[in-house]
Amino acid sequence: MADTILQGEKITRVFFQGKTETKVLDGIDIEIYENDFTVIMGPSGAGKSTLLYSLSGMDQLTAGHVFYKDKEISGLS
Repeated sequence: MADTILQGEKITRVFFQGKTETKVLDGIDIEIYENDFTVIMGPSGAGKSTLLYSLSGMDQLTAGHVFYKDKEISGLS
């Protein structure tokens, strides 16, 4: 079995606009394996880009953790 290169645990992302709260990602678990081809599909507005930004470390998570090669990257500046 291939090694896990990227792992997300309970990824949650909430956006706030005034008093309105929009939960875009709600407890997503994902594992991406080395040398695999991974596709993320869904309709417009489903949260695909938000998930990719969260996995890349470019966006701060509301909750959850992201690991790259077993090192946590969520919360890094």
